[in-house]
Amino acid sequence: MKILLINTVLLNGGDAAIMMAIVRQLQAAFGPEAEIEIGEAMPAVSAAYYPDFTLRESLVNAFLRPPRRGRLRLIWGLWRFAAWHAARPRAYAAAWLHARGWTGLANRLLSRRERQAFAPYAGADLIVSTGGTYLVEHYALAPRLFEFDMVRRLGKPLIFYTQSLGPFQTPRYRKRLRAIFDDAALILLRDTLSLAHVRSLGVTHDRVAILPDVVFALWRPPAPRPAGGRLRVAISVRRWAHFTGQSAEAGMAGYRQAVTAGVERLVTHHQAEVVFLSTCQGVPEYAYDDSAEAREVVARLPVETQQRVRVDDAFHRPEELLERLAAFDLVVATRMHMAILSMIAGTPVAPIVYEFKTRELLDLVGYPDWAGGGARLDIETLRAETLNETLDTLITRLPAAREAMGVRVEAVYRQTEEAIARVRAAVAPRSSNTP
Repeated sequence: MKILLINTVLLNGGDAAIMMAIVRQLQAAFGPEAEIEIGEAMPAVSAAYYPDFTLRESLVNAFLRPPRRGRLRLIWGLWRFAAWHAARPRAYAAAWLHARGWTGLANRLLSRRERQAFAPYAGADLIVSTGGTYLVEHYALAPRLFEFDMVRRLGKPLIFYTQSLGPFQTPRYRKRLRAIFDDAALILLRDTLSLAHVRSLGVTHDRVAILPDVVFALWRPPAPRPAGGRLRVAISVRRWAHFTGQSAEAGMAGYRQAVTAGVERLVTHHQAEVVFLSTCQGVPEYAYDDSAEAREVVARLPVETQQRVRVDDAFHRPEELLERLAAFDLVVATRMHMAILSMIAGTPVAPIVYEFKTRELLDLVGYPDWAGGGARLDIETLRAETLNETLDTLITRLPAAREAMGVRVEAVYRQTEEAIARVRAAVAPRSSNTP
């Protein structure tokens, strides 16, 4: 079986962890001989970091030219917009023709680069859209919908892996998403709110299920921890532009102030070693670098505190992150997959919520019950007092928190295995009709 996994961004460590977990489950469902290729946003760059995977250029890359900076960016932007709208009907026609066996005519409609990007989609037996959060309206939806529309025209079975998505307010998006979801072989969601968003579109079929984030499938029993030594705390921070009750500038100012105060208390009151570490860092070609935000926080600290804080700004693959996170006693995580990786590694985490997906995650793993109760940390309302109180409580009960968290995380891991059977069943009817 040939499988194409699309919408991946491997330069984001959380997305890379999702990819690895999905590949593991697809191999469990269809056997290790299944040929799995990865449709990637930046394949040439990502290949240097993930040479052990087969990466292909996404269809969007081939048909939608990237934006440019500089004095001519406006002219380029207008040309890019016009070329994109002209290219889509041609692409749709090529997919329609290919699905009906007219491959030669389909290829004549495409440029050489477009044919190269088109070939893995046309040759796949199954197309899987990766898990995560990208089907939300504050991100660009049009390129994603184009790719799904191409899959539909090719007649390929499409599976959506564990998603948080919606809400969808724009009528044109709602109409297209309903058609896409109606045709999908399987839709795996991470939470009840996402299910409500799918149902609000008018999607009524039963090929929808709520399962934990697939990254939990990477869980393995944690190794015993050595006793004693200085408290070690990892912190992940990020920029966030989508505050709802205040401007992005005001929201980030409050967030930075709270994190700065938390670091100060960890160092001076708990004598902790603090390391800033994240899933998005160390890749110059990627648009996001959380270590830059970390340095802004560190610059606000007193000089004597700065000397006891380190920013790890290197790139780390997910398996390397798991190894590093296992060596910490506590993690303060803004990135959601930083929180998941920490829990998989057996390290208690204090998550900072920035989207509804993190709230749903906290319910799933029983936080804050095993963390000693108290307030949940929300980026919208984060204050130094709340963060410090949460850290103080967690630190006083780390062994108990680790044990209770471990029980919940192992149970969540068991739930992720259901995806294997569901994926196999979703494809089986189509496969059985293949000569």
